[in-house]
Amino acid sequence: MTLPSTKLVAATLAMMVVSTVVGCGASGFEGEDVDSVTQDVSAPLPHAYCTIAVKGKGTKSMEDDYLPHVITCENGGADLEALKAQAIAARSVAYYNMATSGSICDGQGCQVYSCGASPSDRAKKAVEETRGMYLSYGGMLTYGFYVSGDPGTDPPGCVGNPGYSMEKYVTYNHGKTGHDVKQTPLGGMGPPGYGQNRGCMSQWGARCLEAHKGYDYRHILQFYYGDDIKIVQATGSCVAIDDKDKDGVADDQDNCPTIKNASQIDTDHDGKGDACDADDDGDGVKDAADNCPKNKNPDQTDTDGDGKGNACDPDNDNDTVKDEKDNCPNASNKGQLDTDKDGKGDACDGDDDNDGISDDQDNCPRNANPKQVDSDGDGKGDACEADDDGDGITDADDNCPKVANADQMDTDKDGKGDDCDDDRDGDGIANGSDNCPDAPNGDQADANGNGAGDACDDDADGDGVPDASDVCPQQADPEQKDTDEDGLGDACDPDIDGDDVPNAADGCPVQEEVPTDQDPATGCPRSPAPPAQGPSLTDGSQAAAQGSCAATRATGVGSVPGWMTALAVAAAVLLRRRRRAGMQGRATG
Repeated sequence: MTLPSTKLVAATLAMMVVSTVVGCGASGFEGEDVDSVTQDVSAPLPHAYCTIAVKGKGTKSMEDDYLPHVITCENGGADLEALKAQAIAARSVAYYNMATSGSICDGQGCQVYSCGASPSDRAKKAVEETRGMYLSYGGMLTYGFYVSGDPGTDPPGCVGNPGYSMEKYVTYNHGKTGHDVKQTPLGGMGPPGYGQNRGCMSQWGARCLEAHKGYDYRHILQFYYGDDIKIVQATGSCVAIDDKDKDGVADDQDNCPTIKNASQIDTDHDGKGDACDADDDGDGVKDAADNCPKNKNPDQTDTDGDGKGNACDPDNDNDTVKDEKDNCPNASNKGQLDTDKDGKGDACDGDDDNDGISDDQDNCPRNANPKQVDSDGDGKGDACEADDDGDGITDADDNCPKVANADQMDTDKDGKGDDCDDDRDGDGIANGSDNCPDAPNGDQADANGNGAGDACDDDADGDGVPDASDVCPQQADPEQKDTDEDGLGDACDPDIDGDDVPNAADGCPVQEEVPTDQDPATGCPRSPAPPAQGPSLTDGSQAAAQGSCAATRATGVGSVPGWMTALAVAAAVLLRRRRRAGMQGRATG
């Protein structure tokens, strides 16, 4: 198989819109001079060029000699449709040179005519079946740029590797029209829609399109030069054809032989041109009823209901954002909000915050919260709620944002509310271990051992009498006996009888005596004289009374240090005097 030329064809033509001549400077070029291009060439041409002057080779027949040799040298191993596309592109190059300079060079700077190979029958057939056809757009003759392209071009896309050197010149304009068609850097880069430069064909790619996609020559040319490239039929004695509709396309080549359609556009590639095809896109919906007559869409989906199907509507959802840039092309979202930055807008994203919980189940659809914590159970997750515990106080001001505490009680004033503070009273002991969790008591004193610390126990001695009314709050004394009525119970009073004599030294600690009437022997008051009519005390009863006082005295707390006893007595005396003074005041009042 003969491989296509790996060198640029007519690659270094002068810029088409300026007068500067550009030489052949690309790698692999032989350095031939290239005719300068100083003017555009209008189309249709007034006539076909039946002969061509080849520099150094003389004048040749365009259709019978020159073109069969060129396509054999340039792409001889290609099949028929690729060769027909090559013939039309090569004829366009030849016509341009004849129209602007009257001749053409023989070499890689123009087109290779003499390579030592004789034209093949297939090459002759390709020229014959395209006799007089050339490329045109916008009323101008289009220069048919072509290069070898990437030899590794493979299906299904038949697009070469952009890293391959020749691929930088190839243009893939399938589906593009007008100003969207990409121009090739091989020629003058005119303004968008410039008719003389409509791209560049890959010879390897043309072979792939025919062999693997079944493209004919027209579709091959459209693949590289745009869907709206025109194939014009030249007129003249050397290209006479039968053309009933006078569109410049021979009837045997015309896909609508009775309807004028020089462009031969056939959208669905069914062999019937759009001009005479009732269903241009072949989707089973007649063009008259099809909301995208040129784009196959049997379901006729029209998201925004504007009468233009999604298949051909550049803005399916009519949100003024073009589909190619719209993160939700089928869901109107002019703002393009994309909470989780995953490239899919919230309007069409089933999980806006990307937390693994679908929006219809997520209690905070736009705040990632995979655990779905909802402290107050109101259906709105904490991650997106300003009052997590629902106590009426916003989280920013709440001293317990996760625990409802409308009163905001904070016993230890540490900024953390009691309801969420592990140490409410701030005494360094956790609530669970603190015997007074709401009253600071670092020592954890518990006089009665009942588990409630003294700091918060209203009955510290556990005798059943509240401390507020207990005459001995630190000593169990359920009887609450207070002999001298000084407010200090006998159980804790160092001078029970209030005679200013400490219990430890008092012979009769529970009976007040007058010192002047005290029996020196017993420390008790002297016994009064018996009544005249009453019996007198026997020696035994007197002895018993004396023994009783002695016994009472003997039970005094003789082991208490003297200073403690003196202090206790002094306190009792002071208390008693105050009470008596108070009583006298009330009596005189």
